[in-house]
Amino acid sequence: MNKMTDKIEELKTALKRELKKELSNETVKVTLTLNSYGFYTQIEERTAESLKNDNVSMRNLNGEWIK
Repeated sequence: MNKMTDKIEELKTALKRELKKELSNETVKVTLTLNSYGFYTQIEERTAESLKNDNVSMRNLNGEWIK
């Protein structure tokens, strides 16, 4: 890997760690988009009730089952 790739991987790891600490236990997905128009964040959360209604089991960002 080159220096830039190493730095990007380091930043991604740090961002992942901070997002896991700060987001709720019901967060199942985070999508980050960076383009010429800006930097956008989409966060998807699922409650235990909504998962039960859809007959779905799902883990949060920390890998824990949402109950």
